[in-house]
Amino acid sequence: MKKFLALFLAVVFCFTLLCSCSKNTEGAPDGMKAVESSDKLDYNIYIPAHWIQDLSTGVVSAYVSNSDLSNISMTQYNLEELKPLDDYVKQYTDELTANLDELKMSEGYPQKMILDGVEAKKLEYTASLAGNTYKFMQVICIKGATIYYFTYTALSENYDANAEDVQKILDNFAFKKK
Repeated sequence: MKKFLALFLAVVFCFTLLCSCSKNTEGAPDGMKAVESSDKLDYNIYIPAHWIQDLSTGVVSAYVSNSDLSNISMTQYNLEELKPLDDYVKQYTDELTANLDELKMSEGYPQKMILDGVEAKKLEYTASLAGNTYKFMQVICIKGATIYYFTYTALSENYDANAEDVQKILDNFAFKKK
């Protein structure tokens, strides 16, 4: 799990300026565009039209602009063992605490929420990395035998400025019907 956490954090913090900006707005909510992937995704995720999709990371991710690298990412993993969501969230938060400097979980988190009809847990926390303080919001859910991690990462001072866009992304997220 430490390898997973290290890989996950590397992807989240991999801010790159090399990207491709999609204009795929067909079927997207007003003011948004569909995120593209070389993988066949089992969900639809839309980002604000002015955000930039980052295709260089190998995961579904996008950031606000070249001057504001606040970003979202969506990752998923097949589970070898089905356990309650709370067990996975507890294990994940324990690993965050062990691996991130100055981690502070926001009061009242994790919170229960629903992501497209699926029970989820929302985390919000701050941590210091490379001399900067970042604020994170994660939504974790299990559907079938797959666990999904939606992550919003921003410098602490930029977090609130993009919160409305991030909420719109979550509000329009949808698992594909099989």
